Amino acid sequence: MRQWRDEGFGMRAILRDERFVGLVSLASCTLPGAAEPVWRIGWWIDPAGLGQGIATEAATAV
Repeated sequence: MRQWRDEGFGMRAILRDERFVGLVSLASCTLPGAAEPVWRIGWWIDPAGLGQGIATEAATAV
């Protein structure tokens, strides 16, 4: 909730045919030596949905 409040984005549910199949998240973070925050993306996909392009589609959307 803090991330949504402070940055306007955060973790999102991934639905396919109205069924939950995973999560995708975009976050900013600071790295030692980096002049500005950097972006990182992460996802978790239900193993039954692997190999179907779900992570690629979700990452593109966020």
